[in-house]
Amino acid sequence: MKRAWLSVTRKRGKSAILFAVILILGNVIAGAIAVNQSTQNVEKQIKNQLGSLATIEIDYEKLANSDGGASMEEIQPLSEDLIKQIGQRSEVKQYDYLRETAIAVENFKPYRFSPEEDDDNVMIVGGISPWVYLTGTNLLKPLDFEEDTVDLTQGRFFTEEEQRTGKRVGLISEEMAQENGLTVGDTMV
Repeated sequence: MKRAWLSVTRKRGKSAILFAVILILGNVIAGAIAVNQSTQNVEKQIKNQLGSLATIEIDYEKLANSDGGASMEEIQPLSEDLIKQIGQRSEVKQYDYLRETAIAVENFKPYRFSPEEDDDNVMIVGGISPWVYLTGTNLLKPLDFEEDTVDLTQGRFFTEEEQRTGKRVGLISEEMAQENGLTVGDTMV
């Protein structure tokens, strides 16, 4: 130990350079580790804020192009049991089980979000009542409201009783309600 100390004190220039190199390398390595950890933390934070969304649906295009070529009548929707089984997995925070249908509504004025675009959700066939596409959900507060994509300006969300009994209730946009003279509690036939 005594010889090492004497070597360091005798060759001060070399020792100072060696000390500076070690100090700089240590700081560079510590900085790299800190940047890596902060990047990972930011990545986790962004993932938590944005969330993730997975959609499970039948690949109709693949079915149509398959050798068997199943007809639309043969294709069954995903079973409710399968959807619930997937929804109960530990990785799934929440699932939105959607069902879609179209109905004809008498004396209904379709609302177009943009006059220059055709609205894919409403079509009029041969003077018959306009068809309105409806989407049903298993959520009491639909995902768009949960994620603050849209706001509820009047009325309320669905109740567990309405969901359990299948009561025919719904939410529509404020613009569509104004266009058709509808208010909270009105019935569409």
